[in-house]
Parts: sequence; structure tokens; C-alpha cells
Amino acid sequence: YQRRVHGDSIISKMECYPVRCIMASPPTTLPPMPSIGTIADCLFDTTHGAFPVVGADGKLVGLILRHHLELLLHHRAAPPSTYETVQKCMLDAELAPFEFSEEELRGNEQTLDLGPYIDRSPFVVSPDFSLSLTYHLFRGMAIRHLLIAEMGQVIGMVTRKDLIGQHIAYSMRKQPPLQ
Repeated sequence: YQRRVHGDSIISKMECYPVRCIMASPPTTLPPMPSIGTIADCLFDTTHGAFPVVGADGKLVGLILRHHLELLLHHRAAPPSTYETVQKCMLDAELAPFEFSEEELRGNEQTLDLGPYIDRSPFVVSPDFSLSLTYHLFRGMAIRHLLIAEMGQVIGMVTRKDLIGQHIAYSMRKQPPLQ
């Protein structure tokens, strides 16, 4: 994780930068009750591993993983309803990959309730949160996704890939450090 840039470690330079300099913005979001077509668009058009779920007022509701969305599409006729059923489906799903017909799913207006599958307490920080602390948060808590929000509105997202040495160094060169 620690790469050297011009003789100084990236980690020590991160003290002077906010997390906003590496966040992906704007994030691809979903409503709590999206159509199958909307879910399909997210899955086929992006490679993201998770999506923030936001209410009609734009406020953060939580985070849903790509794999959970795939599970829901796989079982769309009768989605699992209890936590135990979801866990069993997740274990079964790891044995065989999901295969979907893009034509069948895109444009489908049937809605799905994401409520039971949403992580309602994802890690969230402000855009001015320290990049150094962000790095230590990912390492110490082994998280994969960090949401960036201002006054409840999601404005960006950071993943583990964003904390790779070359990406951080490039992002830090684009933005001047804080004073």
C-alpha cells in the first residue's frame, strides 16, 4: 500500500488532502422501489460493486450490493422475503453465476422493493474528511465502499480501488493540498 512518490510516502502526503479529491462523483444511485429495467440499466451499464439508495427527497437511505441486485433479478418472480431465505439464496448463488437476458430485463417496469436488502448503516463521511483517515478506515475496518455525503445528499463514493497508489498520486497531483 505504501508507494514512494518523489522520495515521500503517499501516506504522509495524504494528511493534506480531503477525500473529495479521490471520490467518484456523481455516484450511480437507485430509489428504494426501482423498476427491473432501472436495476438492469445499472448492472449492464456499470461495473460498480454497490449502489447508494436514495429516497425521493434525495436523502441517503442506504447501500445495496451488486450481488444482492443480481439475486433479486434472479428470483424476481418470487424474491426471498426473510433474512434466512436471503442468506440461503446468497450461498446457493455463489455456486453458480447469474445469467440474464439484457433484452428481457431492460425496459421492464415491474418494481422491486429493495428495503429488506439495503444496508441502512453504510460508512459515510463528509467531502472534507481526511484522505489519510480514509485510507486507515479502509485498512482498519476492511470496508469496500465509503459514501461521501453533504447534509444527507450523496455526492460521491470511494472504493478500495480508489486507494491504489497510482490513483491516489494522480488525484493528489490534480488538486492542491489544503492549507
